[in-house]
Amino acid sequence: MASFYRRKRGLIFKFIVGIPALWFLIVIFTTYQGKLSNSDSDTEKRQEREVIHREKDIVPPRDNHIHFGDGDKLRHDRKIHEEEKLNLANKIQLDMHENRQQREDTGRESAKKDDTLRYKRKQSLPERPYVDPNAPGEGGKAVVIDKDKLSPEEKKKFDDGWQKNAFNQYASDMISLHRSLPDVRDPECKDLKYKDNLPDTSVVVCFHNEAWSVLLRTVHSIIDRSPPHLLKEIILVDDFSDMDHLKQPLEEYAAKLQKVKVVRTKKREGLIRARLLGYSVATGEVLTYLDSHCECAEGNIE
Repeated sequence: MASFYRRKRGLIFKFIVGIPALWFLIVIFTTYQGKLSNSDSDTEKRQEREVIHREKDIVPPRDNHIHFGDGDKLRHDRKIHEEEKLNLANKIQLDMHENRQQREDTGRESAKKDDTLRYKRKQSLPERPYVDPNAPGEGGKAVVIDKDKLSPEEKKKFDDGWQKNAFNQYASDMISLHRSLPDVRDPECKDLKYKDNLPDTSVVVCFHNEAWSVLLRTVHSIIDRSPPHLLKEIILVDDFSDMDHLKQPLEEYAAKLQKVKVVRTKKREGLIRARLLGYSVATGEVLTYLDSHCECAEGNIE
């Protein structure tokens, strides 16, 4: 029993002594941590002050911090600066005026040259026979035919044309072989410039049982709207036609046109082989292939 009380008193003694010791250690540790924190804070503040001080050192001084030994020198320098600005502005205006004048002179010379080129081109084109401007199809206008007003003979021609060609041959026969056409090119295309030394060309036109007026209008549109020095020849390739007007009459008509010649296949060959036949007899530097039912407009050959 006595031993129990002695152990109990020892435990109480340890408790009484241990609690203050633990409290003391906690106070010491807390104080040390506070000092460390204050030290870090002081270090950061000191670094911030150093940065601010350096920034103040590199900030450029205000104008009122600049002191000249002589006020007259400052006014003199300012006057020179103003004179330089004025001289520069005058030089820029003079350069702009000279450039504008140069562009205007270049534009006038270019326009004059363009007019000369257009005049030369018109002079080089063959002279077309006169055609009444009110004639059927002039200016590319449509030909309107009232079939009910045609005579029996004319109606037969009208119907035969559709039957043989699947288009209005009756209207085609009414239109001049040299009819005028509107210039439907874009303005930018009209202003294009071409070299004077372009190569000449052989124009190959293949056909099979084509209507007389349609074929010849194609031929004459090529001749009428092509500068002679660029048109070497027109080669008409007959792909085994069996219509009478495409035999001897065509040979005789082509002979009168000088630059036109007719070659014929020995059997029905088709478009590609017919074109190859035209190629084999061509003598121009460049080959141009056209359909037999088209019309060439202004500037086509260039």
